[in-house]
Amino acid sequence: METAKAILGHTGVGSIDSMAPNEQVTVTVEGCEDLVFEKVGPTRLSVAHRTTGRGSNARDPEIVFRIEGDAWIPIECVRGAAVRRHDATGLDVGPFLRQWDRRLRRQGFLEAAETDHGTP
Repeated sequence: METAKAILGHTGVGSIDSMAPNEQVTVTVEGCEDLVFEKVGPTRLSVAHRTTGRGSNARDPEIVFRIEGDAWIPIECVRGAAVRRHDATGLDVGPFLRQWDRRLRRQGFLEAAETDHGTP
């Protein structure tokens, strides 16, 4: 998730240690669901696409990472209403994360973070 790390960095968040509990950072790209980073624990960061509508606030996909230094270890994965996985030691979701990472870049989230948050 190197692109996601870069996006978060461009928003001015150097590390999740600088985020308040439950603090959210949202990056918006026209025509795409918002990309939301949320500190959900002292060393936990949720990365999700958020869809709002009809009174709901759905996150699909959502990956919760355990942050250890520069390492983002996926420990929870939610994809759609039926797929939810959790493993505190880490999940084997590498192929999905690589695909999602490339898609974030292609969809313009990195550029949007650079532009909207003013950090080159």
